[in-house]
Amino acid sequence: MRTRQRLPAAFVLLCSTVLGGVALAQDEYDRVQAEALYARGVELSDSNDWPAACERFDASMKFDPAATTQIRVASCRERDGKLAQAWFGYKQAITLNREITVGERRRTLLDEFAKKKLAELEPRVPRLWIYAVDPPATFVVKVGGRAVALVGEPLLIDVGEHEISAEADGFEPFLATVTAQAGESYAVAIVLTPAVHPEVAHPAGLGPASLGGPHVAGLALAELGEPAPSLQLRAGLGLAIVGGAGLLVAAGLGIGTLAKGGELVSCTDDPACSGAEQRDLLASASLLQTGAFMALGVGLASAGVGASLLVIEPRPSSTALLLGPMSASFRLRF
Repeated sequence: MRTRQRLPAAFVLLCSTVLGGVALAQDEYDRVQAEALYARGVELSDSNDWPAACERFDASMKFDPAATTQIRVASCRERDGKLAQAWFGYKQAITLNREITVGERRRTLLDEFAKKKLAELEPRVPRLWIYAVDPPATFVVKVGGRAVALVGEPLLIDVGEHEISAEADGFEPFLATVTAQAGESYAVAIVLTPAVHPEVAHPAGLGPASLGGPHVAGLALAELGEPAPSLQLRAGLGLAIVGGAGLLVAAGLGIGTLAKGGELVSCTDDPACSGAEQRDLLASASLLQTGAFMALGVGLASAGVGASLLVIEPRPSSTALLLGPMSASFRLRF
Protein backbone atom coordinates (compact mmCIF):
# COMPACT_ATOMS: atom_id res chain seq x y z
CA MET A 1 0.00 0.00 0.00
CA ARG A 2 2.82 2.43 0.87
CA THR A 3 4.48 1.80 -2.48
CA ARG A 4 1.29 2.61 -4.36
CA GLN A 5 0.84 5.82 -2.38
CA ARG A 6 4.40 7.01 -3.01
CA LEU A 7 4.38 6.43 -6.76
CA PRO A 8 1.86 9.22 -7.58
CA ALA A 9 3.68 11.62 -5.27
CA ALA A 10 7.01 10.86 -6.87
CA PHE A 11 5.51 11.19 -10.31
CA VAL A 12 4.01 14.60 -9.47
CA LEU A 13 7.33 15.77 -8.05
CA LEU A 14 9.15 14.62 -11.18
CA CYS A 15 6.67 16.39 -13.48
CA SER A 16 6.86 19.60 -11.44
CA THR A 17 10.65 19.56 -11.60
CA VAL A 18 10.70 18.98 -15.35
CA LEU A 19 8.03 21.58 -16.12
CA GLY A 20 9.64 24.07 -13.79
CA GLY A 21 12.96 23.60 -15.54
CA VAL A 22 11.31 24.09 -18.93
CA ALA A 23 9.63 27.29 -17.72
CA LEU A 24 12.91 28.63 -16.34
CA ALA A 25 14.67 27.78 -19.59
CA GLN A 26 11.97 29.61 -21.58
CA ASP A 27 12.22 32.67 -19.31
CA GLU A 28 15.97 32.69 -19.73
CA TYR A 29 15.61 32.41 -23.51
CA ASP A 30 13.15 35.33 -23.55
CA ARG A 31 15.51 37.51 -21.53
CA VAL A 32 18.43 36.71 -23.82
CA GLN A 33 16.35 37.55 -26.90
CA ALA A 34 15.10 40.76 -25.31
CA GLU A 35 18.60 41.87 -24.40
CA ALA A 36 19.93 41.13 -27.89
CA LEU A 37 17.09 43.02 -29.55
CA TYR A 38 17.52 45.98 -27.17
CA ALA A 39 21.28 46.17 -27.81
CA ARG A 40 20.72 46.06 -31.58
CA GLY A 41 18.07 48.75 -31.28
CA VAL A 42 20.49 51.02 -29.43
CA GLU A 43 23.08 50.54 -32.19
CA LEU A 44 20.55 51.40 -34.88
CA SER A 45 19.29 54.47 -33.00
CA ASP A 46 22.88 55.71 -32.59
CA SER A 47 23.19 55.54 -36.38
CA ASN A 48 19.82 57.39 -36.75
CA ASP A 49 18.05 54.37 -38.25
CA TRP A 50 15.05 54.95 -36.03
CA PRO A 51 12.41 52.85 -37.86
CA ALA A 52 14.55 49.72 -37.54
CA ALA A 53 15.57 50.62 -33.99
CA CYS A 54 11.99 51.13 -32.85
CA GLU A 55 10.97 47.81 -34.39
CA ARG A 56 13.56 46.06 -32.22
CA PHE A 57 12.60 47.94 -29.07
CA ASP A 58 8.97 46.86 -29.59
CA ALA A 59 10.05 43.24 -30.07
CA SER A 60 12.28 43.38 -26.98
CA MET A 61 9.31 44.54 -24.87
CA LYS A 62 7.30 41.51 -25.98
CA PHE A 63 10.01 39.10 -24.82
CA ASP A 64 10.89 40.78 -21.51
CA PRO A 65 9.30 44.10 -20.43
CA ALA A 66 11.73 46.55 -18.82
CA ALA A 67 11.61 50.22 -17.86
CA THR A 68 14.60 51.17 -20.01
CA THR A 69 13.08 49.49 -23.06
CA GLN A 70 9.70 51.12 -22.43
CA ILE A 71 11.37 54.54 -22.30
CA ARG A 72 12.92 53.81 -25.69
CA VAL A 73 9.53 52.74 -27.07
CA ALA A 74 7.92 55.94 -25.76
CA SER A 75 10.69 57.96 -27.40
CA CYS A 76 9.92 56.21 -30.71
CA ARG A 77 6.25 57.15 -30.44
CA GLU A 78 7.23 60.74 -29.69
CA ARG A 79 9.44 60.91 -32.79
CA ASP A 80 6.54 59.60 -34.91
CA GLY A 81 4.22 62.35 -33.66
CA LYS A 82 2.14 59.88 -31.66
CA LEU A 83 2.30 62.13 -28.62
CA ALA A 84 -0.63 60.62 -26.74
CA GLN A 85 0.89 57.14 -27.07
CA ALA A 86 4.28 58.50 -26.02
CA TRP A 87 2.72 60.14 -22.95
CA PHE A 88 1.15 56.82 -21.96
CA GLY A 89 4.43 55.02 -22.67
CA TYR A 90 6.39 57.18 -20.24
CA LYS A 91 3.69 56.58 -17.61
CA GLN A 92 4.07 52.83 -18.16
CA ALA A 93 7.85 53.15 -17.85
CA ILE A 94 7.48 54.79 -14.44
CA THR A 95 5.22 51.95 -13.28
CA LEU A 96 7.53 49.24 -14.64
CA ASN A 97 10.55 50.92 -13.04
CA ARG A 98 8.95 50.83 -9.61
CA GLU A 99 7.88 47.21 -9.98
CA ILE A 100 10.84 45.38 -11.56
CA THR A 101 13.98 47.55 -11.71
CA VAL A 102 16.74 46.20 -9.45
CA GLY A 103 18.94 48.62 -7.49
CA GLU A 104 17.77 51.71 -5.63
CA ARG A 105 20.09 54.16 -7.40
CA ARG A 106 19.22 52.86 -10.87
CA ARG A 107 15.52 52.92 -10.00
CA THR A 108 15.80 56.53 -8.83
CA LEU A 109 17.68 57.68 -11.94
CA LEU A 110 15.19 56.01 -14.31
CA ASP A 111 12.24 57.44 -12.37
CA GLU A 112 13.66 60.96 -12.57
CA PHE A 113 14.42 60.62 -16.30
CA ALA A 114 10.96 59.27 -17.18
CA LYS A 115 9.21 61.97 -15.12
CA LYS A 116 11.29 64.67 -16.80
CA LYS A 117 10.37 63.37 -20.26
CA LEU A 118 6.72 63.15 -19.22
CA ALA A 119 6.70 66.75 -17.96
CA GLU A 120 8.31 67.99 -21.19
CA LEU A 121 5.86 66.08 -23.37
CA GLU A 122 2.58 66.79 -21.58
CA PRO A 123 2.08 70.41 -22.82
CA ARG A 124 2.64 69.22 -26.41
CA VAL A 125 -0.03 66.50 -26.42
CA PRO A 126 -3.13 67.65 -28.39
CA ARG A 127 -6.43 67.53 -26.52
CA LEU A 128 -9.92 67.00 -27.89
CA TRP A 129 -13.18 67.92 -26.16
CA ILE A 130 -16.42 66.46 -27.54
CA TYR A 131 -19.77 67.91 -26.51
CA ALA A 132 -23.26 66.74 -27.42
CA VAL A 133 -26.44 68.80 -27.44
CA ASP A 134 -29.41 66.83 -26.06
CA PRO A 135 -27.96 63.36 -26.92
CA PRO A 136 -30.45 60.46 -27.21
CA ALA A 137 -30.16 57.31 -25.12
CA THR A 138 -28.54 55.29 -27.94
CA PHE A 139 -25.94 57.98 -28.65
CA VAL A 140 -22.49 56.56 -29.54
CA VAL A 141 -19.40 58.65 -30.36
CA LYS A 142 -16.20 57.28 -31.91
CA VAL A 143 -12.80 58.86 -32.53
CA GLY A 144 -10.77 57.03 -35.12
CA GLY A 145 -13.20 54.12 -34.98
CA ARG A 146 -12.87 53.67 -31.20
CA ALA A 147 -15.77 54.39 -28.88
CA VAL A 148 -15.49 57.33 -26.49
CA ALA A 149 -16.32 56.26 -22.95
CA LEU A 150 -17.37 59.66 -21.60
CA VAL A 151 -18.35 62.70 -23.66
CA GLY A 152 -17.31 66.08 -22.26
CA GLU A 153 -13.94 65.00 -20.87
CA PRO A 154 -10.66 65.87 -22.63
CA LEU A 155 -9.15 63.16 -24.81
CA LEU A 156 -5.40 62.99 -25.43
CA ILE A 157 -4.83 62.44 -29.16
CA ASP A 158 -1.86 62.05 -31.47
CA VAL A 159 -0.73 64.63 -34.01
CA GLY A 160 -2.52 64.17 -37.33
CA GLU A 161 -6.01 63.67 -38.72
CA HIS A 162 -8.78 62.21 -36.57
CA GLU A 163 -12.29 61.29 -37.68
CA ILE A 164 -15.11 61.94 -35.19
CA SER A 165 -18.34 60.07 -35.84
CA ALA A 166 -21.60 59.87 -33.92
CA GLU A 167 -24.80 57.92 -34.42
CA ALA A 168 -28.03 57.05 -32.67
CA ASP A 169 -31.16 55.12 -33.57
CA GLY A 170 -33.51 57.25 -35.65
CA PHE A 171 -31.00 60.07 -36.25
CA GLU A 172 -28.81 61.13 -39.14
CA PRO A 173 -25.15 60.07 -38.68
CA PHE A 174 -22.59 62.75 -37.82
CA LEU A 175 -19.08 62.95 -39.24
CA ALA A 176 -16.30 65.52 -38.73
CA THR A 177 -12.51 65.60 -39.08
CA VAL A 178 -9.94 67.30 -36.87
CA THR A 179 -6.30 67.72 -37.90
CA ALA A 180 -4.42 67.97 -34.62
CA GLN A 181 -1.21 69.90 -34.12
CA ALA A 182 1.18 69.64 -31.19
CA GLY A 183 0.22 71.79 -28.23
CA GLU A 184 -3.28 72.65 -29.49
CA SER A 185 -6.73 71.91 -28.11
CA TYR A 186 -9.91 71.30 -30.09
CA ALA A 187 -13.62 71.14 -29.33
CA VAL A 188 -16.37 69.50 -31.37
CA ALA A 189 -20.04 70.19 -30.61
CA ILE A 190 -22.35 67.50 -32.01
CA VAL A 191 -26.02 68.14 -32.81
CA LEU A 192 -27.97 65.19 -34.21
CA THR A 193 -31.27 65.65 -36.03
CA PRO A 194 -33.94 63.01 -36.68
CA ALA A 195 -33.62 60.96 -39.85
CA VAL A 196 -36.00 61.80 -42.71
CA HIS A 197 -38.25 58.83 -43.50
CA PRO A 198 -38.93 57.81 -47.13
CA GLU A 199 -42.35 58.43 -48.60
CA VAL A 200 -45.09 55.84 -48.12
CA ALA A 201 -45.23 53.29 -50.95
CA HIS A 202 -48.89 52.67 -51.82
CA PRO A 203 -50.06 49.50 -53.60
CA ALA A 204 -50.99 49.89 -57.26
CA GLY A 205 -54.34 51.65 -57.63
CA LEU A 206 -54.55 52.52 -53.94
CA GLY A 207 -53.51 56.17 -53.54
CA PRO A 208 -54.31 58.41 -50.57
CA ALA A 209 -57.76 59.27 -51.96
CA SER A 210 -58.81 55.61 -52.26
CA LEU A 211 -57.57 54.97 -48.71
CA GLY A 212 -59.92 57.57 -47.28
CA GLY A 213 -58.88 60.96 -48.59
CA PRO A 214 -56.61 63.61 -47.06
CA HIS A 215 -57.35 62.47 -43.52
CA VAL A 216 -55.82 59.05 -44.10
CA ALA A 217 -52.88 60.52 -46.04
CA GLY A 218 -52.21 62.93 -43.18
CA LEU A 219 -52.46 60.07 -40.71
CA ALA A 220 -49.92 58.05 -42.68
CA LEU A 221 -47.47 60.97 -42.59
CA ALA A 222 -48.05 61.44 -38.89
CA GLU A 223 -47.32 57.77 -38.27
CA LEU A 224 -44.06 58.08 -40.16
CA GLY A 225 -43.15 61.21 -38.21
CA GLU A 226 -41.56 64.35 -39.65
CA PRO A 227 -38.39 65.82 -38.14
CA ALA A 228 -39.40 67.73 -35.03
CA PRO A 229 -38.45 71.42 -35.34
CA SER A 230 -38.22 71.70 -31.55
CA LEU A 231 -34.87 69.89 -31.45
CA GLN A 232 -33.29 72.36 -33.87
CA LEU A 233 -34.85 75.23 -31.99
CA ARG A 234 -33.50 74.00 -28.65
CA ALA A 235 -30.05 73.46 -30.13
CA GLY A 236 -30.01 76.94 -31.67
CA LEU A 237 -31.17 78.60 -28.48
CA GLY A 238 -28.70 76.60 -26.41
CA LEU A 239 -25.74 77.57 -28.59
CA ALA A 240 -26.93 81.18 -28.69
CA ILE A 241 -26.98 81.23 -24.89
CA VAL A 242 -23.49 79.69 -24.77
CA GLY A 243 -22.35 82.35 -27.24
CA GLY A 244 -23.80 85.14 -25.12
CA ALA A 245 -22.15 83.73 -22.02
CA GLY A 246 -18.82 83.51 -23.86
CA LEU A 247 -19.06 87.17 -24.91
CA LEU A 248 -19.82 88.20 -21.33
CA VAL A 249 -16.83 86.24 -20.06
CA ALA A 250 -14.66 87.81 -22.75
CA ALA A 251 -15.81 91.28 -21.69
CA GLY A 252 -15.02 90.52 -18.04
CA LEU A 253 -11.59 89.18 -18.88
CA GLY A 254 -10.94 92.20 -21.11
CA ILE A 255 -11.74 94.54 -18.22
CA GLY A 256 -9.41 92.50 -16.02
CA THR A 257 -6.67 92.80 -18.64
CA LEU A 258 -7.02 96.58 -18.71
CA ALA A 259 -6.91 96.70 -14.92
CA LYS A 260 -3.74 94.63 -14.81
CA GLY A 261 -2.25 96.84 -17.51
CA GLY A 262 -2.96 99.90 -15.38
CA GLU A 263 -1.31 98.27 -12.39
CA LEU A 264 1.72 97.42 -14.55
CA VAL A 265 2.05 101.05 -15.69
CA SER A 266 1.83 102.26 -12.11
CA CYS A 267 4.37 99.68 -10.98
CA THR A 268 6.77 100.69 -13.75
CA ASP A 269 6.63 104.32 -12.60
CA ASP A 270 7.12 103.34 -8.96
CA PRO A 271 10.82 102.92 -7.98
CA ALA A 272 9.78 100.69 -5.08
CA CYS A 273 8.16 98.17 -7.44
CA SER A 274 10.56 95.29 -8.10
CA GLY A 275 11.24 93.61 -11.41
CA ALA A 276 9.65 90.40 -10.13
CA GLU A 277 6.41 92.24 -9.38
CA GLN A 278 6.44 93.77 -12.87
CA ARG A 279 6.92 90.33 -14.45
CA ASP A 280 4.07 88.88 -12.37
CA LEU A 281 1.75 91.68 -13.46
CA LEU A 282 2.77 91.24 -17.09
CA ALA A 283 2.18 87.47 -16.89
CA SER A 284 -1.25 88.00 -15.30
CA ALA A 285 -2.23 90.54 -17.98
CA SER A 286 -1.10 88.18 -20.76
CA LEU A 287 -3.05 85.28 -19.25
CA LEU A 288 -6.21 87.37 -18.96
CA GLN A 289 -5.77 88.61 -22.52
CA THR A 290 -5.42 85.05 -23.85
CA GLY A 291 -8.51 83.98 -21.93
CA ALA A 292 -10.45 86.96 -23.27
CA PHE A 293 -9.59 86.09 -26.89
CA MET A 294 -10.50 82.43 -26.38
CA ALA A 295 -13.82 83.32 -24.72
CA LEU A 296 -14.53 85.79 -27.51
CA GLY A 297 -13.86 83.12 -30.15
CA VAL A 298 -16.10 80.59 -28.38
CA GLY A 299 -18.83 83.20 -27.94
CA LEU A 300 -18.83 84.35 -31.56
CA ALA A 301 -18.66 80.81 -32.95
CA SER A 302 -21.43 79.50 -30.69
CA ALA A 303 -23.65 82.48 -31.40
CA GLY A 304 -23.08 82.08 -35.14
CA VAL A 305 -23.92 78.37 -35.11
CA GLY A 306 -26.97 78.99 -32.95
CA ALA A 307 -28.23 81.72 -35.29
CA SER A 308 -27.71 79.51 -38.33
CA LEU A 309 -29.72 76.70 -36.71
CA LEU A 310 -32.57 79.13 -36.08
CA VAL A 311 -32.76 80.76 -39.50
CA ILE A 312 -31.35 78.37 -42.13
CA GLU A 313 -33.89 76.19 -44.04
CA PRO A 314 -33.70 73.32 -44.54
CA ARG A 315 -31.89 72.84 -41.29
CA PRO A 316 -28.55 71.01 -41.35
CA SER A 317 -28.48 67.38 -40.37
CA SER A 318 -25.52 68.01 -38.07
CA THR A 319 -23.34 70.82 -36.87
CA ALA A 320 -19.68 70.78 -35.85
CA LEU A 321 -17.97 73.57 -33.92
CA LEU A 322 -14.17 73.40 -34.15
CA LEU A 323 -12.09 75.57 -31.83
CA GLY A 324 -8.35 76.10 -31.84
CA PRO A 325 -6.38 77.83 -29.06
CA MET A 326 -6.82 81.30 -30.65
CA SER A 327 -9.36 80.67 -33.40
CA ALA A 328 -12.81 79.25 -33.98
CA SER A 329 -14.66 77.81 -36.96
CA PHE A 330 -17.79 75.78 -37.55
CA ARG A 331 -19.11 73.31 -40.09
CA LEU A 332 -22.67 72.69 -41.20
CA ARG A 333 -23.58 69.44 -42.97
CA PHE A 334 -26.64 69.63 -45.23
